[in-house]
Amino acid sequence: MARTWVRALLTLLVFALLATAAHRALPNRYVLDVELQAETPVGSSAQIYFSLDGKSFFPQNIVGMVRIFEAGQQSFLGRVYSRKPVKALRLDPVDRAGALEWHSLSMQGPAARVDYRGDALLAQAPTLDQLELQSASPQRLSFLSTGVDAKVGLVVPPELVSQPDPDRKTLRVEVFSALAGLCLLVIVLDLLKVRLSVLGRAVHGGAARVANWLSDEATIVFSAWAVMVYALLLVLSGIWVALGLYQSSIGVWDEIYSTRPAERSISLGYPKEIRSDEWDVLTPWMLNQVQTGMRVDNPNMGAPAATILAGVPVDGPLMLAQPKYWGFELLDVEHGYSWYWAFKTFGMIAAVFTLLLALTRGDVLVSLAGAVALFGSSTVQWWFSGFAPEMIIGLSVAVVGATYLLWARKTGGMVFGAVSVALVVPNLLMHLYPPHLLPLGYLAVFLTGGLLLRPGALAGILVRWRPRLVMVAMALGLMGWLVSVWYAATADTVRLMMNTVYPGKRFFLGGDLPLYLDFHGIFESWKIEEWPVPFPPTNQTKASRFWVLFPLVLLIVPVWHWLKPSYRVKASLLAYCLLVLCWASVPLPQAVRLGLAHLGWSMSDPWDSAFGMGVASALLLAVMVAERARGELTVLRPSSWLLALVALALVLSYGLSLAPIDPEFFDINRILLASVVVAAVVWAVHRGNRWLYLGLMVAAAIPPLHVNPVQNGLRLYLQKDVFANARQLGGDGGVWAVYGDLRVAQGFKAVGLRVVNGTNYAPRMQVLDVLDPQKNGQDIWNRYAHVEYVSGRAGAEPSFDLMFPDHYQIALDVCGRHIRATGVTHVAYTYAPSAAELSCLEPLQAPVSDGAVRYFRLK
Repeated sequence: MARTWVRALLTLLVFALLATAAHRALPNRYVLDVELQAETPVGSSAQIYFSLDGKSFFPQNIVGMVRIFEAGQQSFLGRVYSRKPVKALRLDPVDRAGALEWHSLSMQGPAARVDYRGDALLAQAPTLDQLELQSASPQRLSFLSTGVDAKVGLVVPPELVSQPDPDRKTLRVEVFSALAGLCLLVIVLDLLKVRLSVLGRAVHGGAARVANWLSDEATIVFSAWAVMVYALLLVLSGIWVALGLYQSSIGVWDEIYSTRPAERSISLGYPKEIRSDEWDVLTPWMLNQVQTGMRVDNPNMGAPAATILAGVPVDGPLMLAQPKYWGFELLDVEHGYSWYWAFKTFGMIAAVFTLLLALTRGDVLVSLAGAVALFGSSTVQWWFSGFAPEMIIGLSVAVVGATYLLWARKTGGMVFGAVSVALVVPNLLMHLYPPHLLPLGYLAVFLTGGLLLRPGALAGILVRWRPRLVMVAMALGLMGWLVSVWYAATADTVRLMMNTVYPGKRFFLGGDLPLYLDFHGIFESWKIEEWPVPFPPTNQTKASRFWVLFPLVLLIVPVWHWLKPSYRVKASLLAYCLLVLCWASVPLPQAVRLGLAHLGWSMSDPWDSAFGMGVASALLLAVMVAERARGELTVLRPSSWLLALVALALVLSYGLSLAPIDPEFFDINRILLASVVVAAVVWAVHRGNRWLYLGLMVAAAIPPLHVNPVQNGLRLYLQKDVFANARQLGGDGGVWAVYGDLRVAQGFKAVGLRVVNGTNYAPRMQVLDVLDPQKNGQDIWNRYAHVEYVSGRAGAEPSFDLMFPDHYQIALDVCGRHIRATGVTHVAYTYAPSAAELSCLEPLQAPVSDGAVRYFRLK
């Protein structure tokens, strides 16, 4: 009984520590909503900088503003989150020269609101930069922007942010209540000596029989608990798809060109405008592809076969290697879209869990902890709408498939391995992002090499070598066929992309990333809001980092033990991490750097190559915890507490060394939190404490899991009036050009329409040969780009203007011959066309419209 009470006290102590960590990770926050009503130059965007001291505007204290239209009035909305009250704002209302008609500015806090309409703003003595006041009235201010960085600075009335955000208070109470409830449950169950119920024993028995059927002593021996983890993931994914859930940020459209409120039955978190690579690019491409027959050549994406390279669904043999899109074949569009997101979530957890079962000899708790650590990492969550989950799934399937193909004793296991290996290569070729794919490919090679070098591994391959040889031949044959299909379709487009200005054929030599940038993920991952980010200027996605803790293994395991045969898998992971670290941050001799570059590393810049290092570090720690728990890992003699203190001191020193570089981000709370958690991780690894390791990985995953929203209601997007109007007015055969807001062009694509501009994965030469037959603008249009149409001078040739590396404008006369020669039949404007333009346009009456988008047919 005394031991029971000791365990209860220890549980209370753990609760106190977790509550303290939650208190640090979830500080009070302040919220300020800003709305600007203004008429700005075509294509211009707005943003807000905020100051906590009333003087300094740090680069990381920035918020993008969302443009909306309501009753014909353009507004920009922005929400500022901060840990302290905001004392001053700097609005950047335009990003280009031109006229600015300022109507009103509103600021809303938790308890107060202020409105400055027209010249009422001048009473606040704003500071103006690159803005010349032309006229003022109670209704509006007329400015002339003289540059690309116009600014309006003003002091925030203190009553607006005098109270913390009540939603954050509620979240803190919920987190503390959940921790307290879990603590109480653990104590009560321990005191009552609760045992498995009859039903529980029956379920466990059934799972044990399935586990025995699946197990192969030479690859993975599954336990009943492992089978129940798979069953739980399967059930959750089924519920997910049935509810039509997704983690897309297309909810941004709820506030853009809205004619009616969007009501969702499920909405957790909030969509992020910064994820425009997903909601404004990949999702419209994907939905257009599904609704237009999933053909290899889709002109809405640019060059032929851009569909395959961009990773959208394509019918035919290659669909075999794209299980994330099978839902579009089996279900309707809305549930097929949900299947896609379920695959990224539950598929990644299952794949990493299986890989770690293979590496840890079936340790369920540690494998689950490792899967949670990778899935819930800041890097994966910020890259989630890209290809990060699919590439990690590919790595896991490749290594697990190779394991079964080479060592499985059962024929079924060999078949599974052959199919997995055969499909994973074409799958990864359809997620072609070399900066991440190249490091993960090398990680797969190192891991497989470590498995091959284990004692007895080569002898194991020779067991049942005849059927194994047949399976290897089958795998190579199927893989070769699918790769040949991929190559035949994409070869020309790959060459085209390699010769673009952006992204082009990149060549890196490595060694130029400061060493201090390799390990700061232990601090970065604790942020819950989008801002601040470390080491600005950058964006949240680029700033996200894995926990890279592999150097701390030298505190745990004697150096000479890494040479033992039984350590070869761990040694291969450690060697890989050291290789990536050297490539990224060590000034190696020129000959060595060139050698690595020609081995493929030139395609992965030092910052992005850390993607593979973070994955390898997580796998290494998980393997070490499992082996230590089984008593197979020899550790250094100092006590776990001493090693934890050493780790705490190292991380604390590291964090304090970063504080002078970026004092806004690396504050003492963040540094202390990371130091304590990493010290606890070292303690858990040194002691082989599976439960503590799992708990720490879950706790570390909580902040990044706030990144992506969970919503349903894809139909609200597909049935949005601004898109439905175009679909009804243009019919099935209409070809659209959108003048002005690029987002509308992409939205039209999302509902299955043909649009000549918008975002192109690769240049569409059939259009560009018409617009620029002499290729005078090739340096501008020869790129992956967002292609914006604006009004051109009457009778003038099309002109090209580069706005950003991935964004250019085409000034195109809508009454000229060029636009008709590209096949355009219908035009949409997000601004009022001139009288000259209206002379060659036939207005179309939209069924439902607020006037923000105007629809026309070319005469």
